[in-house]
Amino acid sequence: MSNHINYRRVGVIAGLAVVAALVVAWAGGLHPKHGGSLPANALIVIAPYRHAGTWVFDDPGARLVREPFVAGVPEMIDVLVRDIPGATDGFRLLFSAQPVPFPADHT
Repeated sequence: MSNHINYRRVGVIAGLAVVAALVVAWAGGLHPKHGGSLPANALIVIAPYRHAGTWVFDDPGARLVREPFVAGVPEMIDVLVRDIPGATDGFRLLFSAQPVPFPADHT
């Protein structure tokens, strides 16, 4: 087997992963369906936890149970929580579809 990276295949797989994530977000109500937009300060809260060797989350409103993160997100979460004791049992993750309006001096 060659160590050659097939960038076209990687691109297609990444594109499919993004489309799948958008479909899940749309079906779960995380993305507006009728052209509306979320307010600039709308925050989404999930509680990721480790299950079967990867990071997952539940969203009862979207009927998602142990929904896995994909496309490198588990590795990003590993980096974010490496110094947080007990994070693998669950933690609150806040994010927004829009930039969060912080004061100018926020760092």
